Amino acid sequence: MLNDIIDNQRVANAGAAGCAGGGVVTSASFPQGLPPPKRVQLAYITDGRLFGPTLVSMMSALDGTQEPVTVHFFGYRLSEVEIGQIRSAARLWPESDICYRVVTEDMVSGGQTDGYRSHAQMAILHLPRMLSGRVLYMDGDTIVNGDVASLFDLDLNGRNVGAVRDYQTLWTIMNMLPEDWHDGLVNEERRLHPHGRGQMFNSGVLVLDVDSMNAVPGLIDGVMDHMDLRCDQQSLNYHLKGRVQWMDPAWNAMPGVFHLYPKIHQSLTDGEIGSGAFLAPMITHFAGIAKPWHDFSTEDLFTDIHLTREKLHRDLNLGDPYTPQSLFTQITSPECLIEYAHAVESYRKSAARLMSMF
Repeated sequence: MLNDIIDNQRVANAGAAGCAGGGVVTSASFPQGLPPPKRVQLAYITDGRLFGPTLVSMMSALDGTQEPVTVHFFGYRLSEVEIGQIRSAARLWPESDICYRVVTEDMVSGGQTDGYRSHAQMAILHLPRMLSGRVLYMDGDTIVNGDVASLFDLDLNGRNVGAVRDYQTLWTIMNMLPEDWHDGLVNEERRLHPHGRGQMFNSGVLVLDVDSMNAVPGLIDGVMDHMDLRCDQQSLNYHLKGRVQWMDPAWNAMPGVFHLYPKIHQSLTDGEIGSGAFLAPMITHFAGIAKPWHDFSTEDLFTDIHLTREKLHRDLNLGDPYTPQSLFTQITSPECLIEYAHAVESYRKSAARLMSMF
């Protein structure tokens, strides 16, 4: 089986002085004789549907980071051809290591699929049990625009996780519901935002202090016990309440609304602005259905809005959906669309350049 096979060439390069890097380890852990994980550790989880974009994201991170990296690449039902593409990518960065691990069925049980979310994402809840040290996890629909090594110097102030607030969902709540529903929403939204108002984080980019998480009795078991929540983000938000260090939105920038983050943040947190930097996107995250490898259209954005609106009303039992025409008008304004279109064009150029390196 794949998780029992160690690449022969990779082992052949390993000696008393350590490994020269640039190989793929297909094992549940680093075998004896191979170097321990490097300071900068990345983790990805994917299935066949999102494999290509995930590979592009990994390559963008390796290409932009100025020191050797260990990548933990978790795959759910990947083919031999896809594993071969991971091996090919590994040869391009000989000082870094890629450890491929198989996502098992028990790691994805209980997950939901709603058109763009896959069962494989549930495996993120098992990462703290399988890794150690500080790990940067990224969804496959991201692309790295800078050096992620600085996140491994980030002061988490004793907290277990670094994350960015889920501005897209928070902005939806601000704009989609009639004013006379706000009081009721504040009382009910704990079901969606267990931290309290404005405190939900997006799980697409996370800095995990795995060792400190394992040091908290019962925390990892709680995170892994996700059957009643059926979504990785809800489970992580619930169990990591009060354990999150907020990061600059530049580390999880969602195109189309990124330029609105300062306004959204100020509106929801009484003027608090996190680190205050609001830099150009360091990690761009194409959350939702509209993806840069699909044909771009305003209809995709409308579908995103519609699904989010339906979910809010279903979860909160608020009755007939409120038609957010004003929100749709704003999110499809020329400014938002230009920002999104620019991000899509930038992604496609970067992806083409990276894939041409094979």
